[in-house]
Amino acid sequence: MVDGVHAYAAAMLEAAPFVIGAKRSVPGTVAEAVASYLASAALAALAPSTQAMRCAILQRFRDEHGDKRLRKLQPEHVARLISKLRPYAQRNMRKTLRGLMSFALAEGLIDVDPTTDIKLVAVKDKGGFQTWPLASIEQYRTHHALGTRARQLF
Repeated sequence: MVDGVHAYAAAMLEAAPFVIGAKRSVPGTVAEAVASYLASAALAALAPSTQAMRCAILQRFRDEHGDKRLRKLQPEHVARLISKLRPYAQRNMRKTLRGLMSFALAEGLIDVDPTTDIKLVAVKDKGGFQTWPLASIEQYRTHHALGTRARQLF
């Protein structure tokens, strides 16, 4: 019985890792790179919330650009793709693409990272929420008595 366990363990070590969608992806395409990255240890090392966010972004990216060649992706393409998004979505897309491209660079899928010089739109500081003046607080308190729904904390 022990020999069977050792033989099974040895066979599992020799087997190539199973990548979901690898047989459906044309080699050298964005779809293949995304499928490999989603199954990689590089993505698995991230926090679960970060993994979920990046998976969602990469699924949309693969749906739109999966049939294109990864090596033909240029910085101007990435800049155009990111410029269509809102500022915080730009930041998330750039981080996600940088993770994908660093993985692709390490795996030899690309020679140059097209995300290195991508600049983001600066987020304008809108000053946040204004505090109420004391007169407005007093007016609110007199209009809404203690115990009413408007005065509940939650």
